[in-house]
Amino acid sequence: HSQRIIESLVTDKSVKSISLKNIANLNFAEGKYSNALEFYEQSLMIDRELGDKTRIASSLTGFSSVFLVKGELEKALSFL
Repeated sequence: HSQRIIESLVTDKSVKSISLKNIANLNFAEGKYSNALEFYEQSLMIDRELGDKTRIASSLTGFSSVFLVKGELEKALSFL
């Protein structure tokens, strides 16, 4: 639901990426790791399209954090 709202209301890709990452962070905090990964992925795609290395690093750190709390250390390290 929140993704559809973002798609329809936000046209600036940078703002869209930040919004998606914030939703990912919220899902992460709530323990909804699969949802968090989906939103981190969407944000990462936009970050790569924009060539924003800082935000790319932030998205990859999000992936790493999810796998770290799931106990998948090797997978977590692969994103760093």
